[in-house]
Amino acid sequence: FQLLQSNSNAVAYEAAWTLISLSTAPTAVRNAAQTFTKLLLHSNDNNIKLIVLDRLVELKTHHTKVVQEIIMDILRALSTPNIDICKKTLALAVDLVNPRNIEEVMNTLKKEVLRVQDADVDFKEEYKTLLIQAIHKCALKFAEVVDNVVLVLLEFLSGEGGIEVMKCVKSVMEQYPDLRNTILNKLLNNFTEITHSETYRIALWILGEYAHSGAINEG
Repeated sequence: FQLLQSNSNAVAYEAAWTLISLSTAPTAVRNAAQTFTKLLLHSNDNNIKLIVLDRLVELKTHHTKVVQEIIMDILRALSTPNIDICKKTLALAVDLVNPRNIEEVMNTLKKEVLRVQDADVDFKEEYKTLLIQAIHKCALKFAEVVDNVVLVLLEFLSGEGGIEVMKCVKSVMEQYPDLRNTILNKLLNNFTEITHSETYRIALWILGEYAHSGAINEG
């Protein structure tokens, strides 16, 4: 266990990998997972971060509950300005979401969408799309967070990210009829924010499909 605390990334990584290769005891797995997470957050080498994420994915396969304990630490890797790292982190997080952590995870993802909206990064639109896709998947799994999340997403209808927002909204409206009133009115209020033709197409389909139901408030 002492080698897990090594200042050398290579030594700490090998120690963690060896530990879980030799033992499946919860204490051993937890210590290894925490070491991998520390490397993920503090290493300056993006290749190391990617390798560590792969190890965490493998660890999740047989020790899901242990990795779920550190999901919020794993999500801190989204601050890394690398689209591949963000992509793997989001995919892992979606797999780790459960009723206990869903609210924290969704709050973090919403904050990330808000942050990237004003960020000056080359992969801004791609990353925003990935975040919205992750939120979409989580929202459909857990009804208790859907209404709040969708209303936040409807603030981001511009650009290509708006397409994913409308796909998410369409799925939610099909699955949760009780939310149609609120969503339709929010969509109408923000309709002028739409800038992409595909977003327009989906939005108009939604309005055509549900407006006749009387879900839209007059005025």
